[in-house]
Amino acid sequence: MQKAIILQPQPRAWLEGSILRPYVSQYGEHLQRRRYAPNTQRAYLCCIAHFAYWLTQEGYDLEAIGQGAVMRFLSEHLPACACSDPVRRLRHELQAALGHLLEVLEAGGVVLQYPARNSAIEQELTRFDTHMRDVWGLADNTRRKRCRVVGGFLVEHFGEQRISLATVHAASIRRFVLGKQGEDPPPSPRSASSLAAISASAACPATG
Repeated sequence: MQKAIILQPQPRAWLEGSILRPYVSQYGEHLQRRRYAPNTQRAYLCCIAHFAYWLTQEGYDLEAIGQGAVMRFLSEHLPACACSDPVRRLRHELQAALGHLLEVLEAGGVVLQYPARNSAIEQELTRFDTHMRDVWGLADNTRRKRCRVVGGFLVEHFGEQRISLATVHAASIRRFVLGKQGEDPPPSPRSASSLAAISASAACPATG
């Protein structure tokens, strides 16, 4: 039986007044199935409330949500966030919470939108996916999640420029996953998994 996650009035109102309202219960169930501690469940739901409020202010439709919206929220809104407290602002925490949200939305039938990628990024992701399948023997779902993380990093780090994984440093990966202020708190298991996925992609030998 799902236990209700208690939120303060403001984040609760942000959720209830947003397009994410139909998915709040599913999100709570998702976290509880993964045995997150009650404090973590509350923190992540507050992160989703922050994102929900931003979606409302920006006039997003449900069909427009995806990795691109998450990246815009983290890269453009968060550094200049002036939302009234109480609000969660730690990038590594928000990124982890929003990763779960995308999984919940996708499971609920929402067709997520992804930023346009140049052909070099698509080729890099195809190479990484093939390596995960043929060399490491990873399952489809695991490969899909790792490609999502790595794709977001490549789009943010390289954009339309030529990809050179030799220029990818550990500090760049940590900054993407944890945020600029993310050097002090230890990474969560989900953040650590993201760090590992990007590092693994950079370490994969080139093919062809």
